[in-house]
Amino acid sequence: HTSLSTGNAYRGINQLILQTSAMRQGFKSRWWGTFSQIRQNNSVVRKGQKATKVLLWKPICRKRMNEDGKEIDENFLIMREFCIFSVEQTTGLEQFRIGYCKPKGEPTKRYEAADSVIDSTGARIEYGGNRACYRPHDDLIQLPYRNQFGTPEAFYETAFHELIHWTEKEGRAGWKGDFNYAFCELVAEIGACFLMGELGLP
Repeated sequence: HTSLSTGNAYRGINQLILQTSAMRQGFKSRWWGTFSQIRQNNSVVRKGQKATKVLLWKPICRKRMNEDGKEIDENFLIMREFCIFSVEQTTGLEQFRIGYCKPKGEPTKRYEAADSVIDSTGARIEYGGNRACYRPHDDLIQLPYRNQFGTPEAFYETAFHELIHWTEKEGRAGWKGDFNYAFCELVAEIGACFLMGELGLP
């Protein structure tokens, strides 16, 4: 999830807060902004919409006198709470919304070896939508189109992540035991990193 004003991803706990808020409210776009930031983009928040509260840790540096009467620097953080809205809560900003239409073109940069690995698994992969996932009940990997990713490398890392989940099915990679969600996500992410490194992708 990304700031409308800076273009930078939110960090730390804010990512979890915004993911939870978006999931609960069905938002698909990753873009968020304050009331004033949305107005600066020639849009307004729709009446009745409720903000999501996120946190900002602001570094403070000031000088103070210590017990010996000497001036010293004092550094600390102040936590502030502020309210932001999804662009889907506005009357405009359509250019920041994510659609489900099929793109006209794809990035030209491809990694042949990586595509070969994906194809050779025989996994059933469908493209479209705005989220990547492995659906065990359908034995299906869902991926957004390639040009919805920031870089070609991001597409491959995500594809490999979901392919590692695909190996969870009995008879593939020998996963045994009742593993919890966090453990499976960790294995999938590390496995994707191993594949990226093995294939020489950034």
